[in-house]
Order: sequence, then structure tokens, then C-alpha cells
Amino acid sequence: EIRSSMRKMLKKGEAAFEVRHKTKQGGIRDVYVITRVVNLSGKRVFQAIWQDITERKQVDEILHNYRAHLEDLVRERTVELAKVNDQLQKDIARRRLAEEERESLILELQDAMGKIKTLRGLLPACAWCRKVRDDDGYWKKVETYIEEHSDASFTHGICPECLKKNDPETYKEYVKKMDKEHKTERRQSERVKLKPSNGNSASLRVKGSKDTVLNVAVSNVSDSGACIKMGYPLKVNSVLTFSNGVKDKTAVVRWRRIDPSENTYRIGIKFIEH
Repeated sequence: EIRSSMRKMLKKGEAAFEVRHKTKQGGIRDVYVITRVVNLSGKRVFQAIWQDITERKQVDEILHNYRAHLEDLVRERTVELAKVNDQLQKDIARRRLAEEERESLILELQDAMGKIKTLRGLLPACAWCRKVRDDDGYWKKVETYIEEHSDASFTHGICPECLKKNDPETYKEYVKKMDKEHKTERRQSERVKLKPSNGNSASLRVKGSKDTVLNVAVSNVSDSGACIKMGYPLKVNSVLTFSNGVKDKTAVVRWRRIDPSENTYRIGIKFIEH
């Protein structure tokens, strides 16, 4: 470097450079040197001015190391914050799912409580005609008594057992009709596509069926499961296939809640390994 600076000085008349200098005491110092060619009494001579920059170099090195250390700390902290944020997002999703389950259960209980009016005590009933005796001693039909003492009301029809006993031919037609309606309802419910709330393409199938199950919406999809709102009451422990258009996942129904306000079901599914 010194030789290069000297050649530069000879070419341009001056040069500046840094060099490490050994003192008489044996120590090493960093110096900044400025050299130039000057005329002195008609002769060309070299003039050199130097400055001790050892302390400045030491400070620069300390600052450089400190800056590098800070950058390492920032990178480590960024990774930690990303992990914490990911965990918080998962916790929020779990809490939201739990809150939806709680609200659904509250609605079920409120609806049930609103329909209950309890009858208490011993109720005398005739062993032959099944009429019951009220507090005034009058004998009344069971449905009449219940209507007077609760909010319930009766409609009359014929149960399958009585229909089979009293009109076998009509009973056979009834069984055929119910079987047909059940198959039609199941087939329709399995053909309707899933509509995910996140906008991604997805489908849901019951094990053993090639058709898609009836669904209204899916929410809170995570690595562990999802919450589905639908009009079809899937049974608990039913095995499903959940697809996002890229990868199929096997899932099982863990819980089912009814939403009376919308006449739909909230169903929680958990993804399981194949």
C-alpha cells in the first residue's frame, strides 16, 4: 500500500494513506499519512505529515462490533415475536371456537327453558280409560289436563304401531314413502357443495359416500380442525374427508350444537392422521 501511495504521489504530486507504525518502544500505532513533493532551494524533496489515529480506529472497531451485535439481537427478537404471534393467533382461534360453542349452548338452554312448564306431584289416572283426575275431582283426558296445566298443545295423528295394527295396507305404503323420502333427503344433502367463509375452495364428504355433504359455511379452519355451520345433522364420530383443493384431510365429528334462531347445526370437526 505504501509503494502504491508513493507511485501516486510521484504521478500526482501528493498522496494520503493509512499505515500501521511500530514505535521505538515496540508498540504498534495506526497513523494517517499525507505526503507531497515540494521544491526546497531548487530541489525536489518529499514532505510527510502524519496523525496518530489509533484511538479512532479502536472506537470504530468497537462501534462496528456493537452494531453487528445489535443486528443479531434484532434478528433473534424478530424470530421470537413471530413465534409468539403465531401462538396468539392459534389461541384466538381456539377461544373464538369455544365462544361460539358457549353461545350455541346458551341458546339451546334458553330455548329449552322457555318451553318447560313442570307438572309436579302424584296424578291419579284410571287404569282402564287412562283419564286423569284433577284437583276438583273431575276426570279428564290426559291431553286436556296437560293443556290446562302447561303451555303444551296437542295435535292428533296415528303412530306407526297403531297404523300397522289397524290398517296394514296403509302402513306398507307409509313405510315405502318414508324410505323414499329418507333416501332423497340424504342424496340431496350430500350433493350440495361446501361454502368456506375464507373464500378458499373446499369440500366435505361422509365416509363411504362420493358426494359432497350439505353445508352452509365453514369457519375457524386451523391445523387441528374446523367449525362448520350446516343444515344437515351429522352424527358425532362420523368420519369425513375435508379437501381444500390441494390436499385431502381425514376428520371426525367431535361435537354438534343446534342453532334454533337459524334452524342450523354448528358442528366441530377434528383432523386426524390417515
